[in-house]
Amino acid sequence: MGMVPKSTKSETKIWKNISFFKIIGIITTIMISLGFSQILFTGAMRVFFIIFCTVTFIICTMRSPTDPNKSFIRGLGDFLKFKFRAKDIYGCGTEEYDDYERKCNEHKNKKNKREKAEA
Repeated sequence: MGMVPKSTKSETKIWKNISFFKIIGIITTIMISLGFSQILFTGAMRVFFIIFCTVTFIICTMRSPTDPNKSFIRGLGDFLKFKFRAKDIYGCGTEEYDDYERKCNEHKNKKNKREKAEA
């Protein structure tokens, strides 16, 4: 038997690396940023805001350089979760380590008592 892929999701490519999702996303981003720019900014700042929003959308939907199956923003999210998540699972400050240390000490004490009893 051959390998079975985890997902069979395929993107519909319109032109080169541009998928249908990206085109719809870019159009939606431009429309929403146009609406917000009319409320928030005046003059040339509107154009810069629309360009900023569009470029941000394109960067966020690019493929991750380390894992091409994920989008850039999903890979960045995974990195930030790993970086800032509490890492107290391993080390000397956890209950598991305290239990391990207690069992090791009990084992050493029993071994020392046996050696003293034999001597």
